[in-house]
Amino acid sequence: MEPFKKEKVPEQDKLTLGVPGVPGVIAKLAAGMLPVMARKRATKTFPVHSGASFFYELDSGWETRILEQDDDVRTVRSTLDLEDAFSDEKVKTILIPDNSSITRHVAMRVSRRHGQGKTVFYEVNESE
Repeated sequence: MEPFKKEKVPEQDKLTLGVPGVPGVIAKLAAGMLPVMARKRATKTFPVHSGASFFYELDSGWETRILEQDDDVRTVRSTLDLEDAFSDEKVKTILIPDNSSITRHVAMRVSRRHGQGKTVFYEVNESE
């Protein structure tokens, strides 16, 4: 009987922990956790209540990029897109990136007009 030999895990399988047939297990888990972590960090500040919605100011960073990629978040760049997102019952979370044409004042005015409560992340650049 041979003693136990530790096999070297190929470089491409390091994220799988060497589990055969399960490519990228850790990568998939991390990808699933990133939106949760981004939301948690984004909501650590006290929200501003506007109408039935809650506004969170979000510093530019990795959280914004992850939220933009999240299928459950509608990213809006114009006032028309914002009106559409507030009117859509399926949309629960809205992201307003710092490069959009929507000001904070306009976003809050639109939210007060709509009865449906949404979570709105308003990205601010460090220079603001």
